[in-house]
Amino acid sequence: MMRIVHWAMVGACMAIATSAGAQTKLYNGEVAVTAAGFPAVAYFSKGDPAKPLVVFSPGAHHMARIAYGGHSGARREDFLDHWLAQKGYSFLAVRKERRECACNMCQLS
Repeated sequence: MMRIVHWAMVGACMAIATSAGAQTKLYNGEVAVTAAGFPAVAYFSKGDPAKPLVVFSPGAHHMARIAYGGHSGARREDFLDHWLAQKGYSFLAVRKERRECACNMCQLS
């Protein structure tokens, strides 16, 4: 059952995805997507299909990158993705791009 849930979530993310434009510089492994009309950045790391998928969606004004890094000088072991990969978990990180949001909270940043 977990394998079905895993692939359903990954498939849904990719099936509704289209290019979100080049507003955010993408790091290695990231994909610009548009889901339900909202531009987002997604990152997926495949693990053991028999284990659950870990989905990371940060709050406040953080990009999902706080869980996987990717920037110049970043050490993989400083990020959650590294440790989940060592345990064999698949990891999906998704965060909508702030500058495209119309809510009052995002406009303050």
